[in-house]
Amino acid sequence: KVEVVWAADCCWCCGFSTEIEHLALPLEKHIPVMLTVGPECFCPSTIHRRQSLSRMHVVEAEFKALQRQREPKQRKPLVWISHTDPSRYEKMLFSSSSDHAVARPTYFIGRSMYEFSSVDPHWIEAMKQDDVNELWVPSTFVKDVFVAGGVREAKVFIVPEAIDVDVWSPVEGTQLHSTSQLHSRTATLTKLKTATQLWDSKGSSSKLNIGAKTKVFLSQFKFEPRKGWNILIQAYLEAFKASDDVILVILTQHWFVGDRKSSPFDIKLILKDIEADYEDLWLAMTGGDAVPRLLLVAEEFNERDL
Repeated sequence: KVEVVWAADCCWCCGFSTEIEHLALPLEKHIPVMLTVGPECFCPSTIHRRQSLSRMHVVEAEFKALQRQREPKQRKPLVWISHTDPSRYEKMLFSSSSDHAVARPTYFIGRSMYEFSSVDPHWIEAMKQDDVNELWVPSTFVKDVFVAGGVREAKVFIVPEAIDVDVWSPVEGTQLHSTSQLHSRTATLTKLKTATQLWDSKGSSSKLNIGAKTKVFLSQFKFEPRKGWNILIQAYLEAFKASDDVILVILTQHWFVGDRKSSPFDIKLILKDIEADYEDLWLAMTGGDAVPRLLLVAEEFNERDL
């Protein structure tokens, strides 16, 4: 038997916290997993999930103190998963030079990724050290970038993004276009008034007209440059015409660099960014030419509502 600690420093509804939830909860069904972040550090979820996250939470300081008190023979093999970028791995925790050091884990795993084409040299140096046994990445692309940057390929393992099949079921997906479900999803979208902007061939409108044959493209991300939202919108406008039965739904929130006084779900901030930074794209969206339907939604959903 082993102890697994999943450590992270992101404590809000972010991509890392979503990943941890989707990977750690299924793993915990097979082996005990302790989380260094509490249920308040995750996105809105079901009561059952929040209870599970709360049960798995261990206060990191208390765990460290317990480890220091244990005799070597009392310690179970420890697998430590550090879910952050390599420069922030908690290796100092296990360094003999640290005043608060604890026994080094039996196995150290890093879970890291980014939208990049090359890796920060500091990341590479952190990964080259022998005390990092494995690096988990979500895709072949990210693996190739790390390996090209100098990380030994034998260390890098592809652990894809997890999907909750109780929520996103391919079997249920075949029944998506029943009348009741279509009515339900159309009604849900039309309720979004305060944080929604819709463009179609008639300009801003509240009529979505989603039918059984409508192709709905959904993209979800923080509204910041590295997510490539401008490339997504431009490609959509180039690929489809106003007469096409399609709609692009972007579920997003504003990413603040400094000022956090305003709400991240203020649609006006997002529209201001588009207009200010991408004038040509803004004109293409609002200049009077017919465009395929595009819906920007800046509201917070849990997975089942989504």
